Amino acid sequence: MAQMNLVRPAWGAVVLLVAMLGGCATREPAPAASATPSQDAAPAYRCENGLRFTLRAAADSAVVDMGARGSESLLRDAGGITPDQTVYSNARIRAEFGLGAQGREAVLRYIASPLVVKCARD
Repeated sequence: MAQMNLVRPAWGAVVLLVAMLGGCATREPAPAASATPSQDAAPAYRCENGLRFTLRAAADSAVVDMGARGSESLLRDAGGITPDQTVYSNARIRAEFGLGAQGREAVLRYIASPLVVKCARD
């Protein structure tokens, strides 16, 4: 009888420990704090004609968001002289990034017109 009384508290401790560990396992990790808020932000570009846009690029595509003017979804295209230079296009726009001495410049070429817009990353 005395032996059974010692076993019950031990099982109670095991059940409590498993419940606590189970709670820890289902918790989502806290988001990592970034050193600067701008690291997570999409690169912003300012163009010579007053146009501003942000760029969200992935391996094979990019989205150029022009705010109130809308956005353009572009696919990766051949082009660029160096690995830092990338080219994306769709039926309306061809966008070239990584230009200039520091790689901070871009050019938007509108296919239906001779309009070429030169831009620089903020």
